[in-house]
Amino acid sequence: MSLPADLMMRVCRFLYPRDLLALARTSKELRAKFMKETSKPFWNATRYLTGMPDWRTVAFPQAAAMVYESECQGWSCSEESSVMAFHVCRRYCLKCAQENLLDLKEVLREFPSVPEDLVKRLPWTARRTPVPSTEKKRFYLKSDVQKFCQRWDALKPLDGKGMDDLGQELSAFRRHRGTSTKEVQNWYKQDSRERQKRLNQRWTIIADVMKSRWGWKPIEYDRLGLRLRQIVDHLLDVPTLSEHAWAYVRGDLEWVIREEARLHSRDHDTRRFSLSVPPEKGKA
Repeated sequence: MSLPADLMMRVCRFLYPRDLLALARTSKELRAKFMKETSKPFWNATRYLTGMPDWRTVAFPQAAAMVYESECQGWSCSEESSVMAFHVCRRYCLKCAQENLLDLKEVLREFPSVPEDLVKRLPWTARRTPVPSTEKKRFYLKSDVQKFCQRWDALKPLDGKGMDDLGQELSAFRRHRGTSTKEVQNWYKQDSRERQKRLNQRWTIIADVMKSRWGWKPIEYDRLGLRLRQIVDHLLDVPTLSEHAWAYVRGDLEWVIREEARLHSRDHDTRRFSLSVPPEKGKA
């Protein structure tokens, strides 16, 4: 990044996490920079704007990506996520969830050298599908297991006391993760409600303006056509719904509303349709 760190810090104080994520998506270099642990001061500067608690044991770039993005976080996957595994801080599509969230049997089959008792002390989630498993299974994050395997290989062999100490350390880590996860979950639910309320208010304003200026006939958001929805989504995302924001989309918006009205009138044309040629004037 060409900006000095102190200047970038000042900029980040005015950016929300989703804005910093959008900035990070503009290039691979920025993405790599903002997803590193060294970028924590920048993320903390944005976190203060939202009041989001510090998600202890979770790097904030990862936490922000899970909370504010909807894409799957599987390696090189760009699908929409359908599984939100909050306790291990991951969003996955169904395919990546199967690959990255392992139950105990799958862990022991793929990593046979790790002790079962210690694996059970790692953070886990009940979510590998959009709905929790009816079997009440625990699923462990594959990358967590891999990191534990590396540490286990470096420490073994351990005597009884060493095993007990390591087990207590893992249990303490999971407790800290669980406590901070609960704090973030509560904040996330409240923030989601407030964001939805703001979106509903913004959508009402947008619909009223389109109706008064261009004669648009209001319909529910879910029934919007693709192009009109893209324009509306842009207006929902802009920081301020100013005249400049309306001017930016006016040309496209007028065309889409006019085109949708034309198609609507054609679909509701009640005139009788016939292939017969009408008689010429003066002829029976």
